[in-house]
Amino acid sequence: MVIFLIISISEVISENKRYLKLDYVLLFGIIFISYWLLVAYSFFKYQIGVRLELKNLDSVSIMHSAEVVKHEWLNTLGLMDRSICMFFMLIAILYILKNYKNNYASVFGLVALFSFVLYAPNPLDSIWQLVILYQMDRILLFVSPFIAFAMGLGVYLVLIKVPVESDYLKRFSFAVIIVLLFIFTFISLVYSISDSEDIWITPVHEYFISTEVNGFNFVDHKVPFGSSIHSDHPTSRYFPAKFDKSTALHVPYFNSMKIDHVDNIAIYSGYILIRDREFSKRGLYFGSEDPESRTEPNYSYYNTIENRNKLYSYLNATNKIYSNSDVSLYYNN
Repeated sequence: MVIFLIISISEVISENKRYLKLDYVLLFGIIFISYWLLVAYSFFKYQIGVRLELKNLDSVSIMHSAEVVKHEWLNTLGLMDRSICMFFMLIAILYILKNYKNNYASVFGLVALFSFVLYAPNPLDSIWQLVILYQMDRILLFVSPFIAFAMGLGVYLVLIKVPVESDYLKRFSFAVIIVLLFIFTFISLVYSISDSEDIWITPVHEYFISTEVNGFNFVDHKVPFGSSIHSDHPTSRYFPAKFDKSTALHVPYFNSMKIDHVDNIAIYSGYILIRDREFSKRGLYFGSEDPESRTEPNYSYYNTIENRNKLYSYLNATNKIYSNSDVSLYYNN
């Protein structure tokens, strides 16, 4: 709907022939709103309720991430990466809006301009309500095709269309473009394969490796349904909760909770699942049970000598019932 609205507004501004009529936009709006209210009402009610709670809207909350502080240099490179993309995007947008005013291509230029505004770093990116509660950062996923095409057009214009009489300047311009693209590609790869053993940074990866999944499969097949499982934040989201037809469909369900504080492990009742490899390499992400909590935020528990001794001293007081190279499962009665 956001994309449809942006395209529709761009068509109105460009004053060219309109292909996406307002009736179509309204039709799609009615379809998905009807789905929310008539089919997925319980989900819709919960999601809207959480986002309208007064405690979440009483004041503007600025996010302070320990990961950002730890990898300041990497985030600086990330801004350079984005700046290169924005440079080529701006060239393409200005070229289209100047040379294709009376052509439908101007609509693409305006859509790319809206995408440019959303893509540019700004102070709003640090407001908790916008980024986490309303997940406005996900709009970038939808405008990314326009960002990619605009950047590609900008590179084409700089390399091919810009008239340069001197061969030396042509070679120099080409070399600059190649260097910038190399920097862009390299930084993107660092973000994409940052968990590789050949890369010198170790941010938390956002997926599970095969041995971790093997450990989770052991839980699915051997741990009784409805049991309490305490783990780190990503793992707690892996195990399904109970729903109306869980028993009838024989779908495994668990009372999956995050470890809010390592000192509380001794009093937990039930199973405790620890990703040992993740802890040793990057640390584990613990925190509050409330996924929208601002007063008890999640925190990274890093593999220092003190933290390691504390964590495993508590775990050794429980019963280890499963272990592979990367995951251990304990039971505390």
